[in-house]
Amino acid sequence: RSSCCLSSSPDSTSSPDSDLSTPPPTPTAASDSPSVYSVPNFSGSNSYLATEPFDRPSKFVIDILFRSETGEGTLFYTANPSVNDFISITLKNREAVFRFDSGSGVVSLTASGKVGKGNDHRIRASVTGDEVSFQLDKRNAVTDTRGSADDKFQFKPVELYYGGFPEELELFPAAEAVGGFTGCIQSVTLNDVDVDLTAPVAVNNVSDCED
Repeated sequence: RSSCCLSSSPDSTSSPDSDLSTPPPTPTAASDSPSVYSVPNFSGSNSYLATEPFDRPSKFVIDILFRSETGEGTLFYTANPSVNDFISITLKNREAVFRFDSGSGVVSLTASGKVGKGNDHRIRASVTGDEVSFQLDKRNAVTDTRGSADDKFQFKPVELYYGGFPEELELFPAAEAVGGFTGCIQSVTLNDVDVDLTAPVAVNNVSDCED
């Protein structure tokens, strides 16, 4: 398993012009504020939403429909520091990358094809048994195997982050999570269940996506 953890916060060295008296933005709990968006748009700067953990640890199948404005950023991230399990789906240099560790070592797949800026794309990442696959749009899926079909993701009660993550969150270096995503996430299906992105358990710097 991978080692934990790396802080996602920027270097603590402040510029002479920085305002040390201004606290960082506080995420809004879903119970405290109604959703202000129908389709979430992420700004790339400490911008994310979080949902409840999934409840089928032996299986992970996610389908994300998104539109990126930069071809960079984190689409999905979750991790359990107590057991060193993690999953990340990121965009780097317009390539989609799926990385995870469920107990038998890190598996990393890069999807075929490039993400077009301002274009709608769909990615599908799947871990069932020892079979792993990752697909961008209708291109051929990239496949691999993990060390053991008996591994189970141990994420309860860890939240699932979309579009980024809190600045103070400690990240797994092996996850290679990058900065926040800029663009829209139109829909997510996780383990055959539609995720209601308009009812997160936490949200920060998210607005409504423009067509």
